[in-house]
This record gives sequence, C-alpha cells and structure tokens, in this order.
Amino acid sequence: MMTFRYKQPVVLAKILAASIVAAMIALSGCGKEIDETEVKPSQEEVQLSDQAQNTESDSNATDSTDAVSAQTQSLDVDFNELQAKNPDVFAWIKIPGTNIDMPVLRSEEDDAFYVTHDADKNPSADGAAYVEMANFPEMCDFNTVIHGSKAMFSDLINFENPDYFDKNDTFYIYLPDNVLTYTIWTAYKRENNSMLRTYDFADAKGCRAFLDDVYNGRYIGKQIRDGWYDLDEYKFIVTLTIDDPASNDQLVVMGALVNDAAGNINREVIEELEYIPDLFNGEY
Repeated sequence: MMTFRYKQPVVLAKILAASIVAAMIALSGCGKEIDETEVKPSQEEVQLSDQAQNTESDSNATDSTDAVSAQTQSLDVDFNELQAKNPDVFAWIKIPGTNIDMPVLRSEEDDAFYVTHDADKNPSADGAAYVEMANFPEMCDFNTVIHGSKAMFSDLINFENPDYFDKNDTFYIYLPDNVLTYTIWTAYKRENNSMLRTYDFADAKGCRAFLDDVYNGRYIGKQIRDGWYDLDEYKFIVTLTIDDPASNDQLVVMGALVNDAAGNINREVIEELEYIPDLFNGEY
C-alpha cells in the first residue's frame, strides 16, 4: 500500500476544515438539521403527541431492530468480541462471491497504521481493510474510501471483467446497529493517488465535481452500470480501492447505498463552504 503525503499545506487545511465541519454535523446526529428558531411545543402538547405516536413508533422501531438483528446474525459477526480485541473495528464488509469478508478499521492516531498491521494490531505485510480519519464510522459521508492491499482486496480485480461486473452488483457493510446494502455502479483505474486529497467532499459543489469527473473522465477500463448515470451529491458512496505503491494505477470499485436497514444514515449537505481557514497559520 502507499502512504500518501500532502504536497501543499492548503490541501491538508481543506481536509482538516472539512473534518471539523463533518464533526459538527456528526454531533448533531450524522447530518440531522437543527433549527434553533423553532418554537418548542408545550409539555402538554408533547405528552398528547407522544401518546398518539407511541404505538406506531414502538412497532416501527421493533421492526427495524428485528431486521437489523436478523441480518447481522446471519453474518455471524460478534462486534462486542471484535471491539473487545480492537476498538478500532467499526464495521464488517462482505462482497458475495469474493474473498472480501472482513472487518473494517479506523485508527484515531495514524491513517497509515493498518497499512502495516492486521485487524488485531499485529505487524502484517498484508495490512487490514481500513478508512482514514477523514471518514466517519457512521458511514454518513458522501464518499467513504475503504483501503485494502492487493492481498486483502485481490478479488476486486474481477470487476475489471465486464461480464463479471454485469453479474455481480452488490456488497454489504455491517455496523453494530445497522446493515447497509450497496449497488456497485462503477469500476475503473485512476491515477494512484489519494482520492480524499484530490477531491473536496466537504460541500455539494465538490461532490458534483467528483461525480462529473467520474462520469466524463477518460479512465482505463471504466464501466458504469446501466441506469446509474444520474448520481448526485445527496447519495452515499463507498469506494473500495486496492492500494499498491508499485503500480501507476489504482483500481477503484464504487457502490451507492440502496438500503439502510435501520433508517439512520443521513447528513446535512452544504452547497458551498464560503471560507476554509488556514490551519497552518493559526486561523480557526
């Protein structure tokens, strides 16, 4: 795998600023919008409303919890056990018909840690599947990039075959309280650099620029699934990438969220950030 370095301070400043914005969004419920000017109902109104909605809410909550529980049990993954060994484990990814059936980790100290360590934090040349700190474990980012070495993600290469791509269109990400289903909508080879540092995903404008590049850019072996030419900045994408420092190209396979079993994946979309502070010069 490749450890990427920032070429210009402003690039890192943008990423850090984006992380600050995203953190503020996450603190409000992974994108939940809060209107501070909203007039709060009286206690009596709240009680009456609660009484009217309790039955329906309890039923919906039970159905959602049962659905997530059933799907998680079918995977036979014990997140309590996994996180007791390593709290960096936040998800499990499974692509049917491939060798990609493994935990996903996120270090809070070093983005490159799982390039050289396995899921139990033991030194390993094969590393582990991981995301960087720029992505949040709630899976509510516009584009969550999951990295893997050639050994870990070797079966992604199958998606370069048009016939295989056409016949295999789904992968799953399991969270402790949710099951997410993604449709694989594109696969191609791009320049071997950091996607999170190449594009600005902090606002809608940057997300649209990325999608425009995917749709209209000339990439090696690019495939786009029929019916998937209209993604927008309101979607939730996961990019799976093979990181190989010896290669000039980087294979990426992208999925778009099509089912959120718990119904809690959400985020606030900002049209355009007016100002990004220069964190290197002490601007906050």
